[in-house]
Amino acid sequence: MNWIPAFLKECRAMRALCMSSGCTTCGAGEFRRRLLDRAAIEGRAAGRDGNHDDWAGDATGNERGDETGDARREAIACGFRLGLLGLQAGDQMEAGDCGVEIMLAEARGFQPDLETFLEGTIAGDLLATIRDRAAAASRRRDRHQREMATAERAARARRRRRVWERRTSHEARLEAKQHRDDLLELVVASFARLDPVGRLKWLAKEDLEIPIDRIPENLLPIETDPIVLLEVERIRLINRIGGRRRRWRRLKMNLA
Repeated sequence: MNWIPAFLKECRAMRALCMSSGCTTCGAGEFRRRLLDRAAIEGRAAGRDGNHDDWAGDATGNERGDETGDARREAIACGFRLGLLGLQAGDQMEAGDCGVEIMLAEARGFQPDLETFLEGTIAGDLLATIRDRAAAASRRRDRHQREMATAERAARARRRRRVWERRTSHEARLEAKQHRDDLLELVVASFARLDPVGRLKWLAKEDLEIPIDRIPENLLPIETDPIVLLEVERIRLINRIGGRRRRWRRLKMNLA
């Protein structure tokens, strides 16, 4: 009986034993230790004509204490070779099964040419499937990273554009305000140079360069005789003054 399917089944029955290849807490360390122990036992047993009872030691060495480091590695490698080559279709081993990926990764550490060694076998097919899945996962990660990098570059470009738009919009508003202030200053200065009649006619003309509220009230020609205005100008100015108060109201009363 092949030891690998039976060993994996035993480990899966141990609820507290972590067998996840992606575990960031323990790295499935206990499962890896048990796996190497069992591979070493199986490899030593094969070297003793298949007698498991004489060689029931753990992966730190045999009970007789005469196993060197190289001998231990060879025993583990031998155990993996026997188990992997002995896998049959009826063993129901799938690439996604719990522990299979770790088992093959550990076996590769003791058999560097594992892919070539297992080519054409059930274990070789498992290894190829895991390799293809890993390559596909790597491609997905790379694609995701490229997409994230592209999105980040686009986001940076949008942020820079918004900053530029806000800056240019603010500069445009400042420029427009400065233009309005300059125009206001020129118009008020021009208005101040007019005589009272000229000021009254200026206020009554059809189109004004600035709102009449921007005209200082002390410049209003309150006492000027409205006879200088045409009737349409007088009515226009009265309507333009509307409900404004103080000196504007006095000018309106004079016009009325």
